[in-house]
Amino acid sequence: MWEGVDPQLVLSFLRAYREHDASKRVKTSLLADYIEAETAAKRLGTWSVAVASGDGSPDETLIPSGINLVERSWHETASGDKEQLKVQNHYRIRRLLNPVDEAADLSATEYDAARAATIQEGKENPRSRSDPSVERKRPEAPSGPAIRDIRSADRGLLIIYPLDGSEDQKVEVDARATPVIGFGISFPKVAGDAASKVQYKVNNVYYKQEVLSPSQDLDW
Repeated sequence: MWEGVDPQLVLSFLRAYREHDASKRVKTSLLADYIEAETAAKRLGTWSVAVASGDGSPDETLIPSGINLVERSWHETASGDKEQLKVQNHYRIRRLLNPVDEAADLSATEYDAARAATIQEGKENPRSRSDPSVERKRPEAPSGPAIRDIRSADRGLLIIYPLDGSEDQKVEVDARATPVIGFGISFPKVAGDAASKVQYKVNNVYYKQEVLSPSQDLDW
């Protein structure tokens, strides 16, 4: 992990990164616009950058000392479309970011405070949100929301995930030895109207799929 990173380096990374065409929720250009607006508002002035490691194959292409790549399982739907996605060079996973990774740059005091807040939230809301009949386990690590609540408004965290580029994930033979590079960003929570706004245009199909609830429809 590198600390005290200039936000311009993070912006350069995001401007150069090209997400897959199928990516609807993450648009790097919009993230970069938001960071620029926040820095103009005297927030996000310093960054930490962490490279995650996992239990995958060893790799020395990113870091000379070597690192174990991160493994993430395929996310398949009921239609069993894995082989079709592979032909399209589309490696689809359910979740990239491990919530506790967001705490990589917290001090011990900040970590303990975020963990205490997570435990307290669990006591106040002991039931699963997705299934109220299920009682949640007592958390052992701070949650993502608690980490973002405790994070200083001036500090952001970029986490780079080098994913295992094995044969099972990639179609092109020449690319199988190259890690798939994913990333996650932990932003500090900004209250209410103080947060910067980023405007962008979407077509009707995107708006219906990603913004409206299933019971809503376009009103124009």
